[in-house]
Amino acid sequence: MKKNKIGEYLKYAIGEIILVVIGILIALSINNWNTNRINNQAEKVILNNLKKDLILELENLDLHKTSQNIWINSGTEILKNYDNNDGFLVNDKLLAYINDLMIRASFLPNLTTFETLENTGKLNLINNEELKEKIIIYYSAISIFSENTTKNNTTLVDKLINQKLIELTFFKTNSFSKEMREWWPVTDLENYKLQKSNNFKQQIQRKLNKTDNSINLINMVNFRMFLANIQLDFVKKSEIDTRALIKSLEGELNKI
Repeated sequence: MKKNKIGEYLKYAIGEIILVVIGILIALSINNWNTNRINNQAEKVILNNLKKDLILELENLDLHKTSQNIWINSGTEILKNYDNNDGFLVNDKLLAYINDLMIRASFLPNLTTFETLENTGKLNLINNEELKEKIIIYYSAISIFSENTTKNNTTLVDKLINQKLIELTFFKTNSFSKEMREWWPVTDLENYKLQKSNNFKQQIQRKLNKTDNSINLINMVNFRMFLANIQLDFVKKSEIDTRALIKSLEGELNKI
């Protein structure tokens, strides 16, 4: 009798333990399911926000591309002026194109979502490791480009090109090409109009009639165009990379 009771008690105890274990496993399963559901929702929001940022980045890149093309076109017109006249013919059109080259553009990428993910550690919510690596590489490249653009603007455009152009020519407010005025409306502002600005043109003409000065101007124009072409090359590559990353994000969103 005692053995039967002990056996029954053990069966009952084991049954209770099994029920408790099953309950714990079910609770853990539900908890994991709920956690995964929350994480999937969070991942979906992250991927959508990254996609929105990249779409805005395409607009940003296009704007930067426009500015570089303005400098290349303005530089080309300056060199045409020299070529067509066997030397520089100083007029308002030439000075406007030269003034274009004194403007420069920074490149500020849209890093809002990516930096937030990095700072909060939520980048790990992206489950696709290959996609995560693509995102990191993309934003690393575009951040480096932004830093290099800023350095080039400071050391090469401001301190070298602009200094030389101002020495050789006449920087006149509101004297820019039509393309530059459309791209950057502030160039339409005029602080003060010199009534006798023709005197400057005559002095500049005499200055640019000297071979050394004309060579210096040609060199500065060519170098400015060279920098613009470097920027254009990156922009074109970045546009391809941006569209490819958007496509990858869309593919991942379709899986979630």
